This record gives sequence, structure tokens and C-alpha cells, in this order.
Amino acid sequence: MSIWLPGGRLIQSVAAANDTSITFSSLVSTNDLWYTMVCRLVNDTGTNVNFKLYVNGDTTDRNYYSQGIYAIAGTPGSGRSNVPYVGSLRANDSAIITMWIHCTPGGEFVFYSFPQYEINANILIQSYSGAKTSATIASITSLTFNCDTASSIRTGSIIELYRRL
Repeated sequence: MSIWLPGGRLIQSVAAANDTSITFSSLVSTNDLWYTMVCRLVNDTGTNVNFKLYVNGDTTDRNYYSQGIYAIAGTPGSGRSNVPYVGSLRANDSAIITMWIHCTPGGEFVFYSFPQYEINANILIQSYSGAKTSATIASITSLTFNCDTASSIRTGSIIELYRRL
């Protein structure tokens, strides 16, 4: 489904079946455009899962960096990885992840994500920043939202992608 909205174009994907990844292709983006992605994810499996974001068909984890900070139930932490992490989700829970995605004037792919979920009083707040480690890109032509556990983007999960001018 595609709907025009003031300030950007909405491309929406609703998981009709359990998926491992969802790709938005045929995107048009130069370094004067950027994207906002908003996800409402459901994980009704018994497994904790991690979510990643890839650009232009490059799904090799070591071609990306990400760094995150988090706090759960008042306890802070941080980490750095050669994987394009944008968030995680505990077993049998749901979350909202908001991301800003763009290509810099120098051709670097970068993203910022802010996932949030809660189980009882254990509210988890995360923040990730990430980039491609090598090879500049002229534009963003596709984005793949991926889960590291098969079929864990569960039926009914919603991912909205807005192109910003």
C-alpha cells in the first residue's frame, strides 16, 4: 500500500505471515532526502530476538557498525558491534522502534534508532547509531529490516517507511 502524505511518502508493510525480513525496494534517495521508519513489532515466540537494518542489498553484518546504549529497570549499559543492530525484543512481547535513516553528503549510510518496550516495571529504553563500514553509496535504493531469528517478525507487525524531502 502506498499513500501520499504532506512532507513525505508513506510505504507501509504489514506482516501477513511470520517473516524474517521485510525489504522496501525501488527507493529514490539522494543525500538531500532521508527516511523515517516506525515499527510496531510483535514477538509471540519464546525467543529473544535482535533486529537489524541493511541498505542496498548488502546483508553482510561485518560491513556495518552499530553502537548502543540502554537502561532496563534503572540499570544502564552499552555496546558496540559489527552488526547493524537497531533494537531487540524479548520473548512474548511487543515494541515500537523509531528510526532516522539517511545518506550523508559524503555518501555514508547512517541510521539512528530508538526502540522501547516494557514487561511489567522493567521498562527498557535503547538507543542505537550505526553506519556502513566501507564503500560509500550514492543513494539509498533499498532498505531491509531483518530479524536474527527466523520468522520472528510476527503476523500483524507493522513497519511504516516515510520518505522525507
